[in-house]
Amino acid sequence: MPIDIWKRLDSRYFETVCTKEGSDYTYHVVRPKDSPMVLFSLSDPRGPIPIASIHLKTQDYSKQNDRLGNRGRALITQRWRKSPLNCDFQGIITKDNQDYEFVLSNLTTGDDYVNINILKKNVKVTERDPGVHGHGLNAINEIRPYESYAVKCDQENNLSLILRSIKTSSGGQVSVKEDEKNGLENTHGTYYYLSVIAPQGSPTADLFKETVWACVDYFITMVPKPKPVQQRSYYLEESGLESVEESSFRFHGATLECACMPQSFSMESSRGSLQSASVSLASCGSRSKGMSLASVDDDDMIDQSYAATVDTGRHIQENIGYTGVDYDFEQPSVPCILGLSICENVAFYSSPNKDWIMASAFPIIDDYIANNAKIYVDKLKKVYKEENCCICLEEEPDTVIYQCGHQCLHKSCMSENVDSCPLCRGHITAQIKV
Repeated sequence: MPIDIWKRLDSRYFETVCTKEGSDYTYHVVRPKDSPMVLFSLSDPRGPIPIASIHLKTQDYSKQNDRLGNRGRALITQRWRKSPLNCDFQGIITKDNQDYEFVLSNLTTGDDYVNINILKKNVKVTERDPGVHGHGLNAINEIRPYESYAVKCDQENNLSLILRSIKTSSGGQVSVKEDEKNGLENTHGTYYYLSVIAPQGSPTADLFKETVWACVDYFITMVPKPKPVQQRSYYLEESGLESVEESSFRFHGATLECACMPQSFSMESSRGSLQSASVSLASCGSRSKGMSLASVDDDDMIDQSYAATVDTGRHIQENIGYTGVDYDFEQPSVPCILGLSICENVAFYSSPNKDWIMASAFPIIDDYIANNAKIYVDKLKKVYKEENCCICLEEEPDTVIYQCGHQCLHKSCMSENVDSCPLCRGHITAQIKV
C-alpha cells in the first residue's frame, strides 16, 4: 500500500492552498492556521525543510467556547528585542484565566517519527519521555509524519492548563517587562523550553545539523512523484479515493484527543534517501543556531503584556504508549525558549487570501526548481529593525505587527489597504498600538 496517499496535514491546523506540478515533484503550498512557530532544517542543499510546528490555542470546551463569548484567541510571535531571559518567542492569549493547549505537528514527509518536547525546565533531553522526572509537560511526544496532537494537560497531574495573570498585593497586574527585569531566578512568569529530536540513524536525523525556528505565513513541501505511476493509480481506483477531501483522511493517529500508538505497534521505516524536501516562504521571524537577534523599542507589546502563571483545572485522561523508536539525543533542535503572557487589546486581521499566497508562492517554486533556494535560507535568518515609520518616515513607530513582530509604522498611517508588513511583506495577522 502506498503510504504517501494517507499523508495529509490536519485541516484544523493547516490549509493546503494550492499545488504545482513539476517534472519530478509536486509542490504543495501550505498555510498554517492560527500563527504557530515552525522548526526548519537548513542542512539540506535543496533548501529549508519544515520539520515540526507548535501552535498555541485556547481550549474549546463547554465552559469556554465561542458560543458563550468567553473564549480568547492566541498567537505566537517573534521576540525581536533581546529578552533578559533570552526568550526567543512569545505566546499571547487575549483573555485572562483561559484553558490553553499546545498542538504539536510532525511536518516531515518521510516515514520517521519526531520527538517533540515542551519542557518546564532547561534540561537536556536524554530519554524518550523527560516528563517521568518532572521536566516535560507533554506525555505524548512521539508524533508520526503529518500528524498533530493537542497537549491539553500537564502529565504530572493530568489537569488542564490555565493561564492566569500575576497580581500584585494591591490587585494590579504585573507586566512582562517588570517581571523579567530581575532575571530568571526571580521571575514568576511562564517559560517553556523546546526540544525536537529525530530517530537515531534516520534520514530525518540528517536534517538536525542546523535548524531554525520561525514564524511564517506559509511554506512549501516538495513531494516526489510516486514511481511506478501504475501502482498508485491502481490503488486509487481500487479504493475509490480520488475525490475524498483532505479532512476525511483524519481517521487515525495522534490527532485524536487521547490517542497514541499502542506499545506493540511497529513500522518498517525506509532508511534510504530522504523522500521529500521543502522551502519556507514569507518568513516573519526566526531563531537559529549561532544567530543574534536585533531588537525593537522596550515599550513593545510583549513588554506591556501581563506576565502569567499556570494554574490547573479539570481532569483530562491521556492514554500513553511508546513506539520503541531510538532517538538521537545528542543532536536536538536549536535551543529555544517560549514565554506566555496575556494581552487583551490585540486586533486580529483575516488570513491572507489564496490569490495573494499563490502570487507569492509560484515564482518562488520556479526559483526553487532552478536550485536557487539559498535566498530563502537568507530570509529565514534575516532580522529587521526600523527606527522610523515606513509610511510617513517620522520617528518612533507606535504599532507592532504580528505575526512578524516588526514595529515599523504609526497606527494613524495604517489603513484598510495595509495588509502586509512594509518591511518583510509578511501578511498582517494582528496589530497593537504600544
